[in-house]
Amino acid sequence: MALIHCEECGREISEHAFACPRCGYPRRRSAPMSRGIRILLAVFVFMLVAMFGFALTAAWLMRKPVDIELPQRSLSSAAVSVG
Repeated sequence: MALIHCEECGREISEHAFACPRCGYPRRRSAPMSRGIRILLAVFVFMLVAMFGFALTAAWLMRKPVDIELPQRSLSSAAVSVG
């Protein structure tokens, strides 16, 4: 276990400490993402994109024309007036 100096008070603390036990100054930990996590994240994003593309393609291929029936009005001779 290596000892490092606290950036705030200068006391020697463990490299595994989350904060300095004397002053409470938090250590900055920038743990890089492991390769496995990056691969899982990439697979997840790829699956989302593939599902979205499949849904759009399926919706486009299965589209049906919409039949709209409008009510028929009969024009009587009384309704038409020529002026």
